[in-house]
Parts: sequence; C-alpha cells; structure tokens
Amino acid sequence: MRRNISWIAAPVLLLALTLAFKQDIVWAASVTVNSTTDISDGDTSSIANLIANPGADGVISLREAIEATNSTTGSDSIAFNISGCSGVCTIQPLSPLPVISDGGTMIDGYTQPGAVKATDVLSATLLIEIDGTQAGEADCFTITSSNNVLMGLVINRFGKNGVTIYGSAAVSNTVSGNYIGTNANGLQALGNQSRGVYIQFSSHNLIGGNSPSDRNVISGNNGSGVHLHTQTTENTVSGNYIGLNANGMGILPNKSDGVTLSSLATRNIIGGDTVGERNVISGNDGDGVSISSSGNVVSGNHIGTDLTGTVCRGNGTYWEGVTIWAGHDNIIGGNLSGEGNLIACNGVAGARITGSNAISNTVVGNVILANQQMGVSVDNGAARNIIGPDNIITYNGKNGVIVANSGFTLNFVGPRNVIAYNGRQGVYVSGTGRATISQNSIYANQYLGIEYGAEFIPRPIITSATCTGTSNIFGTACPGCIVEVFENSNTDGEGEAYLENAIANASGAFTITVGALNKRYLTATATDAVDGTSVFSTVFPVTAQFNIYLPTILNNYQ
Repeated sequence: MRRNISWIAAPVLLLALTLAFKQDIVWAASVTVNSTTDISDGDTSSIANLIANPGADGVISLREAIEATNSTTGSDSIAFNISGCSGVCTIQPLSPLPVISDGGTMIDGYTQPGAVKATDVLSATLLIEIDGTQAGEADCFTITSSNNVLMGLVINRFGKNGVTIYGSAAVSNTVSGNYIGTNANGLQALGNQSRGVYIQFSSHNLIGGNSPSDRNVISGNNGSGVHLHTQTTENTVSGNYIGLNANGMGILPNKSDGVTLSSLATRNIIGGDTVGERNVISGNDGDGVSISSSGNVVSGNHIGTDLTGTVCRGNGTYWEGVTIWAGHDNIIGGNLSGEGNLIACNGVAGARITGSNAISNTVVGNVILANQQMGVSVDNGAARNIIGPDNIITYNGKNGVIVANSGFTLNFVGPRNVIAYNGRQGVYVSGTGRATISQNSIYANQYLGIEYGAEFIPRPIITSATCTGTSNIFGTACPGCIVEVFENSNTDGEGEAYLENAIANASGAFTITVGALNKRYLTATATDAVDGTSVFSTVFPVTAQFNIYLPTILNNYQ
C-alpha cells in the first residue's frame, strides 16, 4: 500500500514487521485438540502437563488447549486432529471459552486433516466449526493479548460476537482465513447475534490479509460484519468478503453495516491498493462502510458488487455504499493506482457525507456508478469536503452529485471528475447548499449539468470567439469571478471538456485564450469565493474553424 499520508508509514511498517515475525515464529510449544468435547478435566497448568495428563477422558478439548496455552509462556500453537467426524468437526462450547490472555498463541484450523486454504478460484475447505448455540451470551473468542492468530475456523451462532479483540494490550493480532457467521461451506448464514469481528481500545490488528488464503468470509451476522469502536487505531481490514458467501457471488447479508468505524476509531485502513487487499463489501442490510470518526482510509474495495465487479450486489435498500456521518480527514479512494473503490448498485447513494460534524473529508479516484439514487451526496451541514479529483460518477439513478442544505461553507467538486449519464442533474445544489464546481467533465446527464435550487451568482455570458490557430473566447461574468470555459459536442448545455480559466476584471469582462478547438459548442461557469459556482452559461456555437478528428466522427455514428 502506497500513500502520501504521513501517519500511514509507521503502522504499515509495524504491520510488515509483525507479519514477518509471525512467519518466522518458532513455537515454544504446541498442543493438538483431538476431541469435540467441551470438558476440562486435564492438567492445564502448562501445555506439557496437559499432554502428559489429559484427564480421565483421555482427550484434549479446545477449552483445555486454550487454558494450557494461557498458562505457558512463549509463543504457542493449537492444532487439530479430530477423528470420527463426518467431514466437519463441530465443537459446541457449553459456556464462554477462556479469554486468550497469553500473547503469541496461534489457533490453526487448517491443521485438521483435509482442510484446504482458499485460492484465487476456490473457496477454503474448513473442517473445524465452533458452534455457540450452547454457550449462552458469549463471544466465541475474546483476545486481550498481543500477536495471536486465529485461522481456518468456522465461527457461528454465538450469543455475542464471533471474535472480540479488546484492550490496549491486544495489539498485532491476526484473524485470517475464517468463516465468521456462516455454515461450514460458507454458503448459508448462521450468524452470531452481534458482530462478526469487534475491536475496541486496540491497535495494529489485521483482519484478513493480502492473499486468497487470508480471506475471511464475514457474513450473516446480526450486527456489523466488522466493527472498529472506541480508540481503535491503525488496524487493517483487507482481502475479505463481507456480506457475500464464500464464492464471492451470492448475498449473505450482515444485518447492519458491512464495516462500522465509530467513536474515535482513527487511522484505520479498509482495503488497500492491490487485488489481494481488496475487500468485497456487498449485500449488507446497512451501509457498506459506515464512518463516524476521523482519519480513516477506505481504498481499493468493491462496495456493492460481487467479487468480479460486474454483478450488482448492493448494500442496504435505504443505505449507502459508504457513509461518513461525522469526522474529518477520512479518505474514500486514493490518487494512486489501485486505491480507488468501485462503489456501485447501492440502495441510495454510492457515497454520502452528512451532518455538521462531517468536515474536510475526501472522495477521490473512485468509480461510482449505477447506485439507485445519487452518486455522491453531501448534505445536512457537511462542509469543506472534496469530491475529487478523478472520480468517475456515472449512470446513477438520480443526481451524479448533490450538495444539499450544507450551509454557507463551500464544498468542492473537482477537478477532473467525469460526471455523465446520470438520471437527473450532473451536479445539483439545493437549499442552503454552496459548492465550488471546477474543472470537471460534465455531460450527457438527463437534466442540467449544474443546477441550483436557488442561484446565488449569475451565469456568465460568452459573447464571441475567434478561432484562427489559437482561439480567443470573450465574455462577461461577475467581477472578480473565476470563469472556466468548456467545449462540447452538442447543445445540451453542459461542460464536456474543460479548456481554461481566467478572472473577470472589475467591469466583468474576461478573455480566455486556448489552442485549436476540437468541439463545436462552448459553455462557461463563474465561481466566487463566497457563493461557489454558477450554472453553465447559454451554449455558444463556434462558427469558425475547429478540428474534428476521425474518432469523434465515428463516435457520432455509433
């Protein structure tokens, strides 16, 4: 993951060192679970003592193994070799399992004979199922220590969370390659009653990873798939299916959000810039990603589609792909290769920034399309947010971008966004909303390219243009306003291709000089520092020489 954000360097380095450490671990001791029972009658004062004295039943349960590793210093592992099961071996704890309190413990379901890790094309075969129907109101695993690993397990039907990582000592833990909230083949919902994974007061944990074998399927739970809550910092959620089944195609919704970040959950990363780090967050009953905190990054994900990004699997009928409810300096997407999200097919907007506490957030480099209503909504007092650069916002059911009742502080739309083929306006500014709309490509929307509920500044007027080699464009606008001129293929009155800008003088006159024109019609906008950007000017037809290239001619007849 590559970013120009200073805070990310340290956690990414720490994460890399943590993963390298885990790969090179020499386990001080290992114990093998060989029974599905939940009895603890052996000597769990250490792993060695448990192996020597497993109790009257002569077998080692998962409960005994956790108790023994908690009592044994050093890095320990719990393996599985349970016989007598018909394929999947199901462990049903009769009460909450012991908290994992001694750091450096790996619980590895892939050690059960016949278990297979996921690949690019095949789902994992998991054979150790931990079923919470008899455990009461309990989490399956609660981790309060560091450098633990949970992998290759099916975790379902617990009265609380599938996995809880809690406390300032619970750092650098990894949860990877599990099915959390589904049955053993990952195709049916058997949800935990609260969240799939819950992290609180903890940092530098990894949920997933960057390869198919690291992929968790976190679906079917009654709360959020993943919830980062209260002073959870610099955690990473990557490479998972959240709200989909194990083949990444069908929907197994979490009943709330796919991922929730709330209450001082800061500087966390959801996704990454490689295919392996991509989460597919789709089909959930709430938002795909819900943010009520600051400084987080959501990048490189598919939000609202299947794993291929070609089939709609939208989140929440009444919810968004990504919503920022509060907080500042969150980034949705990124300006480097692989960092943009595909946000599509969601119930209301692709991305929404809402509320007076949602300020200075950025939506950059994403493809936002085919959402049921808006591509991007900025509303209810949200201020100083930036939509751009380089988003493609297209084929959404209503507006490409709407800025609604956002107060008198400007939000910024641009530069280099493509806002096209949306069902209503390209950009609609309503109520008390203000927006600076600059240097975008806005065209082929069903209604106007830019429209206001109440226009605050007059649109400019293009009065003439001379086109002999270079092109000089003349007109009038509000004095001191920045005028931007666009060229267009038709008379729809939008702004297909940005050309150049100039500042209108004290009498409102402006002149803009550009190279040879490639399209037949001109429009312009005017922007001031207080009231934002006007609607597009009346179309000005160019009658002098302009360039037409063969691809343009062909496009007109396709």
